Amino acid sequence: MQTASRKSAREERKKRQRQDEHKKLFQTCIDSIMKKIPIMESWRSVKYLPLDLYPSMLLNSQKNHILPPTAIKVQSAYEKLQDFHPFREGYNVIRDMEEESSIIAVIEFTEFKNLSDSEIENLQLLSTFLNRSKKFLRPVSS
Repeated sequence: MQTASRKSAREERKKRQRQDEHKKLFQTCIDSIMKKIPIMESWRSVKYLPLDLYPSMLLNSQKNHILPPTAIKVQSAYEKLQDFHPFREGYNVIRDMEEESSIIAVIEFTEFKNLSDSEIENLQLLSTFLNRSKKFLRPVSS
C-alpha cells in the first residue's frame, strides 16, 4: 500500500516527465517555424472518433434527417455531449494520437480586444478568403 506522499511524488514525477516530453516534441516539430510561442504547460491530446448523435433517425438520399429529433433523442444527444470540453483560452496543442512525434495543430485563443490593427486586418483578410472559397470546396465522403 502506497502512502499519500509516495503517491503524490509519483504523480509529480509523471507530470514532469510529460512536460519534458511535450517540450522536446514541441521543439522538434514547431520551434524552428514559430519562435514566438512559449513552451506550454497545458496540452490536450485529442483523438478523433466519429459520433452520430441521432443514430436511429431516418435519412433521405442526401443523408439529411427526414424528421426533427424527438425530445428524448435531443436529451440523449445532450447527455453524450456532457463529456466534451471546449477549447476556450491560451494555447491548445492537438496531437496525432497514432503518431507520437507529430502535432496536428497549435491553436491560440486571443481576445479580440487584445488584437492589434494589423492582426485584425490579417484576420479579416483570412476570413474573407475562407468565406469566398466555400463554393469551391466539397465534403469528402468516407
